[in-house]
Amino acid sequence: LTMECRLRFHQKQVEMKSELSTRSAAVIQLVRDCQDHMRDLKIEAESPDATVLDRRIAGSLVRSKDDSFMMASKHRSDTCVGIGSVAMDELTKRLSELHGEKKRRKIKLQEMGLEIAKLWEKLRVPEEEQ
Repeated sequence: LTMECRLRFHQKQVEMKSELSTRSAAVIQLVRDCQDHMRDLKIEAESPDATVLDRRIAGSLVRSKDDSFMMASKHRSDTCVGIGSVAMDELTKRLSELHGEKKRRKIKLQEMGLEIAKLWEKLRVPEEEQ
């Protein structure tokens, strides 16, 4: 190879490493956000109503030696989402769904709270007992 070809190859290699690092960081953040929402919503990866993607999300991160998070694998598997463009799309969609479910549950809780307050009022339950 000529020197020019080697330099171009090296430059491309640096670009690819940078892209890999950027994509990994984005996927890690999406997985962490999904895991946080799943934890808040009490969605367990092992429960019968969990999706295949939920199981992948749950198994995707491991702790590195410096205590930071890293992907369990760069490749998609039964227990990991991987770092491909499909993973980014799935995680973005799932995060949106989880966020929507969180909002829906909050609204439902507010409605239930109002209903309980109305029942207490109808039953004339003193505030101390409420």
